[in-house]
Amino acid sequence: LTVSLALNTGLVIAQIAFGIVAHSTALLADAGHNLSDVAALALSLVAVRLVLRPPNASRSYGNHRATILAALANAALIAVVTVLIVVASVHRLGHPEHVRAGLVIVVASLGLVINGAAALVLRDGSSDLNMRSALLHMAGDALASLAVVFAAVALLFAPSATWLDPASALVVAAIIIYQATRVFSGSVAVL
Repeated sequence: LTVSLALNTGLVIAQIAFGIVAHSTALLADAGHNLSDVAALALSLVAVRLVLRPPNASRSYGNHRATILAALANAALIAVVTVLIVVASVHRLGHPEHVRAGLVIVVASLGLVINGAAALVLRDGSSDLNMRSALLHMAGDALASLAVVFAAVALLFAPSATWLDPASALVVAAIIIYQATRVFSGSVAVL
């Protein structure tokens, strides 16, 4: 979790900076998604540490539900980020801007590599919902970065198709909704 947290924090900073420079809603959407993942990974890390604490007089069963609560909070956070991404994408569809596609390809490709590596680091084969939610975040981020790369490549060949950038941001939002629904339902079922 610590490695994934560090990788994603650096990625978010790069995506925000280059998303602003490139005028890319898709890259900013991916950054927003990754920012929610940074918060989710931090929350997951805290939950794992809480679970390791021994039971005491006030918590006779310990903190074994902390990871489930973290997964539920992560799903809620993802839902909020999704709403923001959809609003920004719809606005950009109505008010298109030129996107620096080459820059978007480079940064989104970096995101694809980092998120793929983070997913591989988190793949532990356990049935722990907290770890599964963190793995799903990273795998979904890799897919979102891939969608942004594809849209930017298409923009290289058709620069006037400015709708591709916000459309790929909506694809990112769809991926996020899918992840959030699975994590939320799994968390609620356990609780």
